[in-house]
Amino acid sequence: MKAQKVIILTLLVMLTFTNNGICQKKQKKIKCRLDVDKVDAFSGDTIKDKYLRYIWRGAVLGFSRVGKNYIIHLNVSKVGDKKESVNQGDELFLKLNNGEMLTLKCGKEAKPDSRIEADQYSAEVYTYYRIEFPVSQEDLLNLINSPPIALKMNIAGEEKSLTFKEDDQKDVSDAVYCILH
Repeated sequence: MKAQKVIILTLLVMLTFTNNGICQKKQKKIKCRLDVDKVDAFSGDTIKDKYLRYIWRGAVLGFSRVGKNYIIHLNVSKVGDKKESVNQGDELFLKLNNGEMLTLKCGKEAKPDSRIEADQYSAEVYTYYRIEFPVSQEDLLNLINSPPIALKMNIAGEEKSLTFKEDDQKDVSDAVYCILH
């Protein structure tokens, strides 16, 4: 009788701790610091933007949401006055952590925007591209669960590729989570 009471009491204590989360795994908490997080006054659409730091010298990866439309941005700068555009339909390849390849197509032509940048010692010409890739919500969910480990794209006649560091993979996953929620 005494042993049964001890067993029942032990089970009740374990159940209490489990329900209170003491014995449960802690889920990761993501602090969403978005660059833009607002609601369009006219349409009522949610607008969210999140840009990551440079993924390679002269390139920034970003994610946007307007209503139920999602876009991955690749903002690239190149030294020199370039005339080549990134054409609609050009492809961005993302190799995911789970081995899958995600192929995205450029949604519209990205024309070169050349500018002269100068300081007191020198002046240099840079060409900027803002390349947009429409993406589905399902593909974004896939990026949360299996972040990219590599990226490859031909940008205005030059093939660029990148291997994401572990911290960058986490940053991509977290940014996509914030855009979706």
